[in-house]
Formats: sequence, C-alpha cells, structure tokens
Amino acid sequence: MEEGQKLSKTELQHRATIKKLRQYIAESTKSQTDAKRRIENIEKDLSKAEDRAQRFEQAEKRALSKLNAQAKTEKDLGNVTTERDNLRAEVADLNSRLNKAVARAEAAERRAQMGSSEAESRRVAELKDDLASAKIEREISEEKLRREIRDLKEFLKGKESVAEYKRWSFGENYRCWKVKWKLCGLGQRRYPPVPRATLKQSFCGKSNDYKRIARENWNGIESSLISRLANVENERDEFARREGDLRRKVREANLKSKRIETEVENSHEAFQEMERDLEESRREVKKLSQRLLKAEADLLEAKQTFETERERQDAAWSQRLEEEKSKWHEQLSSSPPYLHPHSESPMTANRKSETLATMPDRPSSRRSPVLPLFPPGLNTPPRQSSYSSLNSSLCLRHLPHDNSSASLEISSVQVLEPEEYFTGAISPVTPSAPETHQSKGINDIVSASTVAAGPSVQLVERMSATVRRLENERAAFKDELVCITNQRDEARQEVVALMKEVEEKRTCDKRIQDLEAAVRDLDERYQTTLEMLGEKSELVEEQKADIQDLKKIYRELVESTMK
Repeated sequence: MEEGQKLSKTELQHRATIKKLRQYIAESTKSQTDAKRRIENIEKDLSKAEDRAQRFEQAEKRALSKLNAQAKTEKDLGNVTTERDNLRAEVADLNSRLNKAVARAEAAERRAQMGSSEAESRRVAELKDDLASAKIEREISEEKLRREIRDLKEFLKGKESVAEYKRWSFGENYRCWKVKWKLCGLGQRRYPPVPRATLKQSFCGKSNDYKRIARENWNGIESSLISRLANVENERDEFARREGDLRRKVREANLKSKRIETEVENSHEAFQEMERDLEESRREVKKLSQRLLKAEADLLEAKQTFETERERQDAAWSQRLEEEKSKWHEQLSSSPPYLHPHSESPMTANRKSETLATMPDRPSSRRSPVLPLFPPGLNTPPRQSSYSSLNSSLCLRHLPHDNSSASLEISSVQVLEPEEYFTGAISPVTPSAPETHQSKGINDIVSASTVAAGPSVQLVERMSATVRRLENERAAFKDELVCITNQRDEARQEVVALMKEVEEKRTCDKRIQDLEAAVRDLDERYQTTLEMLGEKSELVEEQKADIQDLKKIYRELVESTMK
C-alpha cells in the first residue's frame, strides 16, 4: 500500500509536472511566437534604421562636400575681395591721375584761349589799323599824284600858251618884218638901197636863232615832263606792287588766323568731347564703386550670416550631443538586469536552440564600421558598428577617429545607436567569440522575452522614440542642408556678380587708358598750336616791320612830292 501510495503520489507528481511542463511548453511556444513576431518587427525596423543610416551617410557626405565647396567659395571670395581692394586702389590712382591731367588740360586750354584770343584779336586789330592807315596813305598819295598830274597838265597848258604866244609874236614879228620889207622896198625908191642879201641874211639868222631857241626850250620842257611822268608812273607801279604785297600778306595773315581759329575750335570741340568722355567715365567709375561697396556690404553680411549660422549650428549640435550623452548615460545607468551576462539553464539553452533552428538568419548590416552622423568639425563621437559587442557598448572608453582633414582625439562616452539596442546591448557576447554575436543576441532576446515581457516593450518604445527623434533630426538636418545650399548658391551668384564687376572694371580701366592717351594727344596738339601761334606772332612782327618800312617809304615819297 505504501509503495502504491508512493507510486500514486509519484505518478500524480509526474502528471502535475507533465501538466506544468505542457503548460510551460505552451506558454514558451506562445512566447516564442510572440518573440518571433517581435524579432521580425525589430528586424524590419533595423533594416529601416540601416536605410536611414545610409541616407544619413549620403547626406553627411553631401554636407561635407558642400562644406568643402563653401570653404573653397570663401577662399575665392577672399581672393576676389583682395583683387577688389587692389582694383579700388588702382581706380583711385587713375582718378587722381585723371583729375591732374584734366586740370592740366583745362589750365592749358585757358592759357591757350586767353593767349591766342587776346594775341589774335590784338594782331588783327593792329593789322586792321595798319591796313586802314595804308589805305589812307594810299589815298593821300593818289590825291597828291592826281594833283601833281593836274599841275603838270596846267603847266603844259601854260607852256603851250606861251608857245602859242611866242608863235603869235613870231608871226607878228614876221608880219612886221614883212611890212618893213615892203617899206624897205618902197624906201629903195626914196632912199639909197640897202643890200638885200644883208637883210635876208639877218632875217634868216634871226629866224634860225628863234627856231633853235624854241626847239631847245620845247625839248627841255618835253624831256622834263616825260621824266616826271615816268617817275610818277614808276612810283605808282611801285606803290601798286607794295600795296599788292601788303594785301597778299594781310590775306595770308587772315587765312592763317582763320585756320588757327578753326584749329582752336576743333581743339575746343575735342576737349569738350574729352570732358564728356571723362564725365561718362567718372559716372561709370562711380557706379562701379557703388556696386563694389554694395557687393562688399553684401559679402560682409553673408559672412556675418554664415558665421552666426555656423555658431548656431555648432551650439545646436553641441547641445544635442550633450543631450544625447546625458540620455545614453541615464539609459545605461537604468538598464535592466537581463541586459547583463548571466548563466543559462539547459532548458533555456534547448529553447534557444529550437528558436534558432526555426528562425532565419538576419542579413548582415551593410553599414560601414564607422558612420559619422555629424560633420567632423562638430566634435561628435564616432558611431559604433551595429555588430559591436556588449562590453564595447557598455564600457566607457576613448576611440581614435581617423579623418581625412585632421586627426581628432575624442574622449567621450560612446553613444549607442538604435540598432545597437537590438544587437550589442542585448547579446552578451564575449570578445573570444565574435562570430556567434547574432545568434546569441537573438537567444538573449528570446530569453528576455520569456523571462519578462515588460522590458522588451519598454525597449521597443524607447527605440520607436529614438527613431522618431532621429527622423526629426534628419528633417532638421535636411532643412539645414537646404539653407547651406541656398547660401552656397547665393555666394556663387555673388562671386559671379563680382567677376562681372571685375570685367567691367577692367574695361573701364582700358577706357581710362584710352582717354589718357587722348588727353596726351590733346596736350601735344596744344603744344603744337602754341608753337604755331609763336610762329604766327613772329610772322605778324615781320609784317609789322614791313608795314613800318612801307610807312617810311610813303612818308619819304610824300615829302619828296611836297618838295
């Protein structure tokens, strides 16, 4: 009976144990199914997180490239600013030189205008006075010559009247002598005869003497009149020749003065055109200087905006980093006991082996071992691989982070990534067996789920919150990337505008050089004009000397005619 009772008790115990085992197996099967479903969900979330991480990597690379491009743009802007300053100095130098050249040209023009106008007006007035005096003297000399000719004609008329009188007196004498001859013929009858030959001889002698004297007188008068007429004609011809020479010289002087006036007018027009060009170039230089000042102000504003934005981003990232560090420190300090290494029972090991036999292997992560989520310039700790061990995820240590630009030694607590919740933070893998990392992590999840479902739910909630936070950070990072891209585009546009302004400034410099060459040409023309004016003044002096000589000659001629 006792043995039967013992057997019955043993059987009841075995049945109770079998019942408990069956209940436990059913519960474990249900928990395994739930764990499989949660693991599948976790794997999906993990794959999504890996995709997000890859997108974050790509975004980070793009951000780094944009930052490098922005640094290059800043360097180009610095070069352009230096070139702009040099160009501004050159513009100031050219403006000063241009103002000096304009002042010299204006002074030379004023001197040339004053000197040339006064000298020309004075010379023209003197020439007009000389011409008027020459005309008056010519009229006086012509009047004197006409008076002399009239006197000579009157003298000739007087001589002719004298000759007529002498001829008449000779005829009267002849008649007297004829009467006497007749009387003599009558007297021969009364008185003794006078020899006829003697009378005839005396008569012939008297007549011959009279004719000889009259011929000599007439020849003398005629020769003197002819000589005086010849002298008067010669003087008239000489006066006409000198008057023609004087008129020719005056005409040449007038032509030269007109030519000089036309040249002066042309020089005035050229100078006015040069002044217009200079005013235009000054306006262009003023516009360019204003545009340069505006571009400089925009550049300074863009630099200030960039500096403030960078400082704000640095502060924001530093603040986020500190928040993440504090959160992960709190999470590490408040981690549940099942996340730590523990010994496993044979039953648990069997359940793990069965679970692993029914589960497919999760694909390995495609992420790189080191994924810098933030730019290297923000002093962020390096990301840990999704397949790191529990010891490396829970220990506080320093890791070297290799960067292409600089080697930064970062001493900070390592931040756990979202996928590290599912791999490294749950699987207690020792460094001696890294190849069993994935399977042990799944077994630990299964064992943790069998032990208590609460921490796994809390872990999933924390992970979903972390994923949402990462998505928010990704959106903010995208917005910041858009802002940086817009700033980069604006900087490029400013650089293009500055390059265009530099090209315009070079064209203005070339135009200013051309204007300076034109001003030098105008100065040379002014010098040649002044030299020509000097030559003209010498010619005018020579003409004055010739006029003085003509005056002396006319004066001597008048004095000789008056005598």
